[in-house]
Amino acid sequence: MVVPASAGNADLTPEARLQGVNAVFGLLLILTQAPTSARAMHLVTTAVPSIAPGHTAVAWHPSEAGDYYEQAPGEAGRALGQLTGPGRIELDGTSHWAFPLTAALGRTPVFLVTTGPRVLPEQEIFLLSVLAQMCGTVVASHELSAEAKLRAQSARERDIAQARAADLTASEARQ
Repeated sequence: MVVPASAGNADLTPEARLQGVNAVFGLLLILTQAPTSARAMHLVTTAVPSIAPGHTAVAWHPSEAGDYYEQAPGEAGRALGQLTGPGRIELDGTSHWAFPLTAALGRTPVFLVTTGPRVLPEQEIFLLSVLAQMCGTVVASHELSAEAKLRAQSARERDIAQARAADLTASEARQ
């Protein structure tokens, strides 16, 4: 079951609010330097308890597993597939919050999925949403970089093959 992203107005002290904001800003600086998508996602999932106390997080995709995410189990995959933004999904009587990572065009997003004993206040929903979007941007950057490296390698191999073909043609012409 999918529930829209609105939460109770749990009262947070100003210190608790500031701690959450500081955790996200600090993590955003570190996140942009993550050497791999898997490392970026690990940083995000391990930071969730400092942003949303008592909550844990995983990275789920509705229908497949990858280097930095798992395939969502059964009903969770169907529920995630229905989300178009942050939202709450109910699975086996447990409430989970799902935050889509920024996805490459045409791809189904990976979700940062949190579980915890309490309803997330609006500020934590916002901070986790920003964090998921930034992580998605870092992941997309890594994917684009990997594609560029593959294209460059292919171009080098093509150039080598053309040079060898030219050498063979010149060698045959001399004979």
